[in-house]
Amino acid sequence: MINIYPANRLENLVFLLERIMQTDNDNILSEEIILVQSKGMQHWLNLKLAESRGISMNLSLSLPMLFF
Repeated sequence: MINIYPANRLENLVFLLERIMQTDNDNILSEEIILVQSKGMQHWLNLKLAESRGISMNLSLSLPMLFF
């Protein structure tokens, strides 16, 4: 399923992503797929998630063209 969450501030989107990842406990071993717009955004998001959660793992952060 694809969910799209628009926002003007990236910090709000990271907060929302953290909450979604906490409540989505169907299978803790399944990989989360997150599409980002650039390699810089990929790195920044990985750092922010690791900063707030203590670790950033089991994530697939990819660009839309590579995903499709």
